[in-house]
Amino acid sequence: MSSMSPHGSSPSLQRRILEVQSQMHTKYHPYRKQAAPPPLELCFAARTIGRLSHTDLSLEDVHKGHDFLHHGLSQLPDNVLVKAILAKCAFWDCISQQVSQTLAEIEFIEQQRDLLTEVHTAAQETLATAESQLAMLMDIFDQCDLQDGKDDMAFYHAVYADELVAFTITATQTEQLESFMDKRSPSPDEHVEDNPDHDNDTCGTLFTGLLSSDNNEAE
Repeated sequence: MSSMSPHGSSPSLQRRILEVQSQMHTKYHPYRKQAAPPPLELCFAARTIGRLSHTDLSLEDVHKGHDFLHHGLSQLPDNVLVKAILAKCAFWDCISQQVSQTLAEIEFIEQQRDLLTEVHTAAQETLATAESQLAMLMDIFDQCDLQDGKDDMAFYHAVYADELVAFTITATQTEQLESFMDKRSPSPDEHVEDNPDHDNDTCGTLFTGLLSSDNNEAE
């Protein structure tokens, strides 16, 4: 039995071979070619504009990346840049509200700690408070003993410090964005003021970040 050479194959077999080869080229290449990565400056600008945790960008990164940010922002049109500033201002306001809430929590814990300290001192001095009466007082005071108050205080101070870093970073980023817009456009405020959602007080007032206890110590 003689073998069939490729040159002697039938036209139908040749067509089949061509079809299979064509399918191989199309079927096994499902992924499109990746586009070239954007410039480093544009990536840095995108991270600055976006809503990121302060652990993604440190305050040192924000200051050192000032030139990167300007190069990246220069590639954005004015309308996109204005929206970026408004979004960053809104995020700044969100963080400032979180910081204010944490400050209120710290104030509550401090007042509760002072109250429990006085109760504990009075009980030790007089030794006249029965255990049942002391238990009743503890129920009134949110079933929290003095050690719990100290633990809560340490926790909220840590949260406050963390949020204050995020607030400072966002404030710095917002100032950088607005500074770039001021240099880029003769009257950038017209674009921002046209937006009714923009709050000048939000973007123009820097939160001091001082606790009430800090003010007392300063006095």
